[in-house]
Amino acid sequence: MTRLSLVPPLNAWETLASYCSRVAAMHGYSASEFGRMLGFNFARVCDEKGDDLAYFAYLANIDAQNLELRRLPWLGKMSRRLLEEPVAARSLAWGKICPHCLAQDEATGSGRRGCRAFARLHWLPDFVLSCAEHETVLVELPSERSPRQGDFIGRLNSFPGGIDALRQASAFASPSKFQQYCLARLNGHFPGETWVNRLSLQEASLLAYGVGLAVTGDLDSFRSIESKFRVYDVGFTRIVENEDECNQLLRTMVTKRAATSQIFGPRTHLGPFNICHGDLFNRAGFENVIEMVWKAAIDATGLELFPRAHSMLSETTLTSLSRAYQMPFSVVRQSLEKAGLIPEGTERWRAGTVPVDKDLAAAALCSVSQSDCGGRISGWKYRAIPYYDDLNVMDAMELAEKLDVSLPVISALISDGYLSALEVLRGRKILVSKVDAENFVSRHSTHPRHEGDLPVITEYEVGANFYLL
Repeated sequence: MTRLSLVPPLNAWETLASYCSRVAAMHGYSASEFGRMLGFNFARVCDEKGDDLAYFAYLANIDAQNLELRRLPWLGKMSRRLLEEPVAARSLAWGKICPHCLAQDEATGSGRRGCRAFARLHWLPDFVLSCAEHETVLVELPSERSPRQGDFIGRLNSFPGGIDALRQASAFASPSKFQQYCLARLNGHFPGETWVNRLSLQEASLLAYGVGLAVTGDLDSFRSIESKFRVYDVGFTRIVENEDECNQLLRTMVTKRAATSQIFGPRTHLGPFNICHGDLFNRAGFENVIEMVWKAAIDATGLELFPRAHSMLSETTLTSLSRAYQMPFSVVRQSLEKAGLIPEGTERWRAGTVPVDKDLAAAALCSVSQSDCGGRISGWKYRAIPYYDDLNVMDAMELAEKLDVSLPVISALISDGYLSALEVLRGRKILVSKVDAENFVSRHSTHPRHEGDLPVITEYEVGANFYLL
């Protein structure tokens, strides 16, 4: 087939998805329509699957060297190589842009107007938050059909007011040591003689954000770009000069089950220590940070609780089983204790994270009858709702204050079917029916009325004893 004659110049550091989008726009088509017309799949060009990328490179007359510089080859099933750095595929943000860079492209670039702006490889990692040249926070373009990659020019043109409106809406980004470090690494430099240079950039970002969360305690940092900047910089500053201090912080995080569990994941290979997300074991580019976290856990506890790796598909947890089978958590726990799948007397809060074999657990739960559950079902129904009426619901935190217990106890009451929960999309708040909550408060207390009263809800079930009033 004849090669395309109407193609824009391929810019330095431009992503192939962006270039394909610009070629299509020059011919008056969206990227997906253009691909269908010429016989290649745009999504497969972006994912570098099959022969679609090679075919597009042939049509656009991209030489092998230019093609190789911009490729993001897969490293296993879950990671890709970006500018010689292994990066988790899920952490690539394909719609991030600097509006000032795009305006500069349109003003000084070559080719047809409206097709000059292009996406940079440096903008892809989710831990890159700003443009160092313009000191501007990167913004996310509106998504069309594919939230992952999509048609760059199509997404850019779909924003009301275009590049000028994006520039006016852009925010100033104060200088950041971590962002400068990221840019240097992506450009192939290793700043200074810091031990962090031994890590992949993805690992450095994971540690910086995790340690920053542990130090600042800012659990809501993901809600604002300013908080993210601060958390990354605080964490990076703490770890960049001193590896021993980083290891000490990791040991502290292990023993205190720090807020970083939100970053490193709720699943764990370290028993109760919510530090290392299980699926990272199968990802290229995470070997060093996994080794560090694992060693910190062993140093902190003296115990190597579980094997280094296990099949995520064959194992589950008590929490997942309770929700999947809609059984009270304590019933699931008791059944698995009897079957010898978890040790008897395991602490209530630790039991929920202990990995168990799915098939053996299913066999153990087959014998559980409705009477064993006391007519209760797990209250986690995950009925996600966008809005709610304050008059009809009560926040779990408010209920915890009324009962004078911790929030995990409220969560345990829901897991055991004594309360039923709603989940609100915005903010992921946990709510319970106000009527049910007030009925529960009016009938139960953590303090016995008379000496010798027996609890109707036990500490074994929910982490606290409740007595009838």
